Amino acid sequence: MRNPGKMLMTNGPFVHKVHWPYVLVMSRGGALESPAAGLNIGSTESSIDMPPHRGLPPGPRLPGAMQTLQWMYRPIEFMERCRQRYGPIFSIRLGAARNIVVVGDPAHAMDVLSGDPEIYESGQANLLFRPVLGRNSLLVLDGGQHMEHRRIMLPNFKAGHVQTYSEAIERAVRRRMADWPMDEAFPLAPEMQAITYEAISRVVFGDKVDERGERLATLAGDMMDRCASVFTMLPPLQVELGGMSPYARLLKVVDEIDRLLFAIIKERREDPLSPLRDDVLSLLLRAELEDGSPLGDRAIRDEILTMIMA
Repeated sequence: MRNPGKMLMTNGPFVHKVHWPYVLVMSRGGALESPAAGLNIGSTESSIDMPPHRGLPPGPRLPGAMQTLQWMYRPIEFMERCRQRYGPIFSIRLGAARNIVVVGDPAHAMDVLSGDPEIYESGQANLLFRPVLGRNSLLVLDGGQHMEHRRIMLPNFKAGHVQTYSEAIERAVRRRMADWPMDEAFPLAPEMQAITYEAISRVVFGDKVDERGERLATLAGDMMDRCASVFTMLPPLQVELGGMSPYARLLKVVDEIDRLLFAIIKERREDPLSPLRDDVLSLLLRAELEDGSPLGDRAIRDEILTMIMA
């Protein structure tokens, strides 16, 4: 299963953006405030084998454990079946003692996702990714910290930079397509993944992509594949077992990524031409926090991995 999407935690619920327009809203004990108050979310019953709480939208009456398994292995198919039967807003049970409302209507989904960031927090719901992304990642920060790091990242997406990125993507596509066979079927998914990670390497590191950048692209694909597995990222399964568990193997990949990234960051800091470059790494090296201090190597590493995963 691929990474289902973006999560948002709130003082009442967390919100998890999956295959558009599906958004999951889970209660933490309080009712949702505007703009999603009409969803009437506010229950965390003690048994996952109970049907949806009275007052929530309708949903399947299967035991929560069975619903959880369907979500783990076939999330999109599971939600599509529920939507066809119960309508665009329905309730399901996932995990331990949680009622979840699934919003499958585009307008309501946008209401939730564009809600007040002081209410709709993302970091707490994404903490399971912190061992990979790091504590400075936009995806695990909330409130003022999130806004500060968002401010730092925004210059990377100005119009001029985006044009440069599109050119890098085009070059990556052309290079990869030059080796495609003619009049012969071949697997397309690995090619798309290779194009994606080559383009990311060019955007992040600019034209100074050596064999380490190519190795990073390979490791990034490996990391994403491992993070996509529920048997790796579920918190109860985040144990190393002497280096033999799926989670431990993921951490080995992340460790190798870190060694390469920190070496590249160190070299780029010492490069006198870095202030003249406009790739993401060079921009992050020039970025400053609100107190005027520069980003540390760890923060830069975390933001680069966030771009790869997001």
